[in-house]
Amino acid sequence: MKTKRIKWNRFLGKLPENTMRVDRATRYGNPYKLDEYTREESLRLFTIYLEEKLQMDNDFLKPLINKDLACNCNLNEECHGNIILNRVIEIYEI
Repeated sequence: MKTKRIKWNRFLGKLPENTMRVDRATRYGNPYKLDEYTREESLRLFTIYLEEKLQMDNDFLKPLINKDLACNCNLNEECHGNIILNRVIEIYEI
């Protein structure tokens, strides 16, 4: 099974099996809100933020290995979940 990002919110009920939330309510959420930043700027800042997190804790993304990542963004939109997913794949070579 290939790891992927899925659209999910709390109104959909239980998360699918083998899925981790990466929304703002979790430690993986993007602190740069779209009502304060453009999407492009929010994602640029999140990339920097994520790299700082990884420098402080090499295992920050380890719990996400082989998990699908769930957030509120539409799948056709660029999302911090994509950035996380790409880093997990890159770091852990999955």
